[in-house]
Amino acid sequence: MKKILNTITAIGCMALAITGCSTEDKSVKLPDKDEIQTIQYNSIKIPADRLDAENLAALIQQLESLQPYKGDYIDMNKTFDSISLIYENGNKDVFLFWEENNCWYAETLDGTIYENADFVQNYIDRKEIAFNREVIIPDIFWLIFLSSNSGFDDYYNLLPELTNCLRQGYSLEQAAEFIETKVKRNEILYQYAVNQGFEPTDEELQNYISEITDELEAMPNYTDLTAIFTESGTNIEKEMNKGAQNIRKAISIQMLYKDRYDAFRCGEDKIEDTVYWDFETYWNAFLEKVVLTQNLTNENDIEIQIAQAMEYIKSNKELLENELDIIIDFSY
Repeated sequence: MKKILNTITAIGCMALAITGCSTEDKSVKLPDKDEIQTIQYNSIKIPADRLDAENLAALIQQLESLQPYKGDYIDMNKTFDSISLIYENGNKDVFLFWEENNCWYAETLDGTIYENADFVQNYIDRKEIAFNREVIIPDIFWLIFLSSNSGFDDYYNLLPELTNCLRQGYSLEQAAEFIETKVKRNEILYQYAVNQGFEPTDEELQNYISEITDELEAMPNYTDLTAIFTESGTNIEKEMNKGAQNIRKAISIQMLYKDRYDAFRCGEDKIEDTVYWDFETYWNAFLEKVVLTQNLTNENDIEIQIAQAMEYIKSNKELLENELDIIIDFSY
């Protein structure tokens, strides 16, 4: 979170134009409430004229009652809430709130910390910021199929996607075209995430795989699953690690998504000349205008891998149709 806060603070005087926090006495002094155009609670924006005037006045009074923190250094918790006041001229006052040892603190984008901020609990929907890392559970059927049929490991990451398209009525060529576009898009997103510093360490990756394994162990048919893997001369951990690179990419993209979500909550809602009202629209614009404009470094490798996967499917048509209960249509 400090990465986001430091980045935004560095550009804050120019881009966010923080208006309300005095650099002299650090007390909070806000403009008149009539100048407020929008209130943003975390990622949710609400026009100020839709709020009850008394409630808005109470919020301003409580923000101005924040007292500068004078204790030992305290670092902001990774789990935080935000309230932003957005004014008619585009300026913002952004307050970040977090709880530490049953005490609530607030921090402004200039790094000033305040205490006695427990009133934020009256304004924030805790469910709205519940951003839990998604546990990527692999397709169990595919784990079984790939462990029982040698020769498919080279296409571990493509076959489930391709055959899912075939189940939906795509021809093989249509499926390959769809997957190629999707894989290239995700690869650009992954490369961008890594370039921005978002990638799990090997230890974090293995811990995450262990989390997935724990999820699988909790399944009611886990004993049967283990027996199938044992019969094939493998185990769940070995099969999971075949997809480690896919999991690494998914985590990196999740980390980037979370970073942009936090940035949006911190007031970074503009891409080029457009200010976005909600985070999902902002995220989609970020993808189209920032991420997907990047060059893909391994485009040829992806095209070759998909072409090889298609040839492998063609040469194993009968096996795949029998095992996966699908029809492989070679027409376009």
